Amino acid sequence: MFLENMKNRWFLADMPTNFGTETTLTEQAMAFYEERAKGDVGAIVVRIEDTANFDVEHLQQFVEKIHTYDCRVWISCKIEKEIHKTMQFVKDCGADGIQLAWEDTVTDILQTIEHEKQVPILLHTDKKHNQKQYQKLENIIDGIVLKGTIKDCQKIKSGTKLAVIWQCDVITEREATSAYRKKWCDGIASQKMFLIAPDFLQRWEQKKPYAICCQCGVCTQAMLDKTPIHCPYCPQTGREYLENQRRKIATRKEVIVTQGGVVGLYAAQKAAERGFLTTLFCKEKPQKGASSYEKYLWSRLQELGVNIETNQQIDAAYLLDKNPYLTVFVHMHRYIVAHIPNLEDVTYTIAQQVLQYKKKEMKQFAKSHILLIGGNQQAVDTASRLRRYTDGKIYMVEEKTLEEVGIANPDILEVLDKQKIDVIYGANIQEIQKDRICLRMGGQRYDWLFRECCDTVEYPIKIVVAGVKEEIDDNDAIMALMDERLSYAVVGENDDIIGGLEEVFELFSRFYLA
Repeated sequence: MFLENMKNRWFLADMPTNFGTETTLTEQAMAFYEERAKGDVGAIVVRIEDTANFDVEHLQQFVEKIHTYDCRVWISCKIEKEIHKTMQFVKDCGADGIQLAWEDTVTDILQTIEHEKQVPILLHTDKKHNQKQYQKLENIIDGIVLKGTIKDCQKIKSGTKLAVIWQCDVITEREATSAYRKKWCDGIASQKMFLIAPDFLQRWEQKKPYAICCQCGVCTQAMLDKTPIHCPYCPQTGREYLENQRRKIATRKEVIVTQGGVVGLYAAQKAAERGFLTTLFCKEKPQKGASSYEKYLWSRLQELGVNIETNQQIDAAYLLDKNPYLTVFVHMHRYIVAHIPNLEDVTYTIAQQVLQYKKKEMKQFAKSHILLIGGNQQAVDTASRLRRYTDGKIYMVEEKTLEEVGIANPDILEVLDKQKIDVIYGANIQEIQKDRICLRMGGQRYDWLFRECCDTVEYPIKIVVAGVKEEIDDNDAIMALMDERLSYAVVGENDDIIGGLEEVFELFSRFYLA
């Protein structure tokens, strides 16, 4: 069987990277695949558009390099009219097999292949075909790569001898382990898991946090537009060949990063990877509800030996005394939870966690009334998501005016009204009791019998707390560095995480030889 002796049964699935040309693999493409081979993937599927005119010698050198990582190479291509030439091409370049698209490969070609077969063959499809069709292929091909559900893979395996590779965009360790244990598939292929984290398999095997694709769709859109693929949460994707040309800083010069959060963590990671002695200043380490990406970044900082300061106040005097080689000011706003009296005795959920929950975690809010404390844009997004999971009452309580929190826009208010989300502004929560909310409005205290306002009395009441933006004022520190002609950079000024990550990558791309 072609899967025997593979170090693992993970495939980097065929994808249009749009890095190369029709007749050769560019340095960009080779570096991209090599990085995934280093990351411990068992096999890489490389798309070749024109086998008749492709540079075989160049491809052969690439295959040999990938093999040094104990990683196999499969060629994804179309069968030319002279089938034996396509087969010979794959064999000559040293590849381990060929992957064909079911929809491009008609039955008579497959029957001819049976007599011309020189290497193992996988047939890729995103449709579930009739079981008899798979059985007819048992003596012709070696396996099926199915872009579908694991249940579909199970059905194919139950009726044929073919190996089944399950291609899925995003998968958890638990899902993969279960699929293998139940023998529903023989291997797993993914595109997106390897785009955001080339080394996720190594980290997976070492029980370390790893980045998981959030399915933002950026890479998918690039493939559709036939532009080079890109992952906004892994800016070096597709630019590995540039990274390989850089050298680390030989001297232990110091870089200071002024704030945590995703962008600050990434900035500290890139600085440490460059060889700088790096210190990150942040108010707190990741909380229980932190995203997998944030946990991954924290883990990387620990591995890289980044110094993390959570108590030190960073200001102009401190920076001038420290005299760092570079100071990176991160201007991404951070949401902090507003202080509410007596909240310690009340069970509540942070809005940011609600926005990160998966569907199964959101089921806890089904058939519940929601008291949402806070009225900013984060609260609006949270309330809209909660509405999809409960038909109970949702109240947003905010002590400031709608203009002050930035949701006075008529379009926003109309959406809230259609979703039957009630907004109470100018109300400061003083105390939360079992069925009673104590408010202060207009200087007076009111006891709000929350449950009496709810149509469905038996529904439980759940409390969600939205954060408020913590304003960042680094002007004094920046001016002090400017006066002393000390190097600094500012990233994340547009308060956009994706843009902030890209700014960090560009910064340290330019800062290598400074």
